[in-house]
Amino acid sequence: MQEIKITGKNINDLWNLECVHSVIKTSEGLVVELNHHVTNGWVARVGDILRRNDNGKWEIIRKYTR
Repeated sequence: MQEIKITGKNINDLWNLECVHSVIKTSEGLVVELNHHVTNGWVARVGDILRRNDNGKWEIIRKYTR
């Protein structure tokens, strides 16, 4: 299992993940757009965690319920 927390300061680390489609800075903060490798969403934000499970699929662990 692999995990990476989105901090806003680790953009280069995020770019190296196969599940990341793009990284955008907005007025509300950093937004990470994800691709089909992610099982439960298309967008992650600062504070969220991206977790790669043993089956190779990624999921977003939210910092709080939206």
